[in-house]
Amino acid sequence: MTNKQYVNRILFIIFLTVLPLLIVMPLLFIDVIGWMLGSVASAINFYWLFRQTERFNPEDEKACSKNAFIGFNIRYLFLILWSIAVMLILKPNIFLYGVGLLNAQVAIFINTTYETIKNSRWAKYYRGNDDE
Repeated sequence: MTNKQYVNRILFIIFLTVLPLLIVMPLLFIDVIGWMLGSVASAINFYWLFRQTERFNPEDEKACSKNAFIGFNIRYLFLILWSIAVMLILKPNIFLYGVGLLNAQVAIFINTTYETIKNSRWAKYYRGNDDE
């Protein structure tokens, strides 16, 4: 699996975790909007990290470390500004917003669990696509 396929799979899992919340959105708007906006920020941050690491030239170590430092700070500055804007404008449930920010890590865990089970001795019970 290439890096791009992996990132697309993680973003798809993030989307799938947000999808069921749309059903209960009319009932629990403040809670759901917190989770959704946290998940959006998490997905943007994850994709931004992928794009940033894709551009690195491993032969120029000094430029790579400088770009990594600048990119890291810009990504987290974005997350801080996004979070402040969301908190001031929408005032969502802060706990669920924080959980939504961890959605990329949860998606990575879900994907790793899936891959581990798929490649385990119980794989004979797996009925998925093995062409990946």
